[in-house]
Amino acid sequence: MTLPLPPASLRMNSATQRDDDIYLCSAENLLRAINHVIALGSFARDRPAKLDLQDMAILDFGCGTCRLLHGLDAADELPKSYVGIDVQELQITWAREIIAPLGNYQFQRIDAQNDRYNPLGGASSYGQIADEHLGADLVIARSVLTHMKPKEARETLRELRRAVNDSGQVYLTVNVSQNGPRWADLRKQEPSAGKLLKTEFRKAVFERMLDRCGFEVAAYVASIENQCVYLLSPK
Repeated sequence: MTLPLPPASLRMNSATQRDDDIYLCSAENLLRAINHVIALGSFARDRPAKLDLQDMAILDFGCGTCRLLHGLDAADELPKSYVGIDVQELQITWAREIIAPLGNYQFQRIDAQNDRYNPLGGASSYGQIADEHLGADLVIARSVLTHMKPKEARETLRELRRAVNDSGQVYLTVNVSQNGPRWADLRKQEPSAGKLLKTEFRKAVFERMLDRCGFEVAAYVASIENQCVYLLSPK
């Protein structure tokens, strides 16, 4: 381990992650999930089953406390370069001060609206990623579109397409169902969700959105960490 862990007060997802061992286990599980889905996409497309993340430029959209980077560190697979993007000022400030000096790691705060994390932010993330951060080999957007309305989701997908290079891939999670409404706010079913929007798309509607935003589906998994997972390739 080379990277300091974030202060417990900055950690998200659940209060249990304030425990260092639980946080690290979660980080390692996230990396395993990403590798699993990349392997599925590779098998389907007759590509090498194992991609060397250490040779990649990775962009983590919605990086939070850099949980993915901590998972890569624990696995001794730190990437060639890492860019963390988030709307949360405290997390990005911490990462810039503590993590950025330790390697080829850069961080950018964008001003996109989020009911819990950035309630006064702008309506769209499109065009906000700095030009020097574009062209990533692998873009991660875990638990980002799960909290978005359709217009926000479309604009975010367009931004992810800007971020990834033409031969790269995007790993994202979202809630989809086969026969539900085109879009639903799941907070009505889960009052404990609080301010954070929790959403679900009809699968066919979401995949049409992917197509219109310049992606094709390389792999799909119905549930990892309680969310649906897509691996996308640019068209």
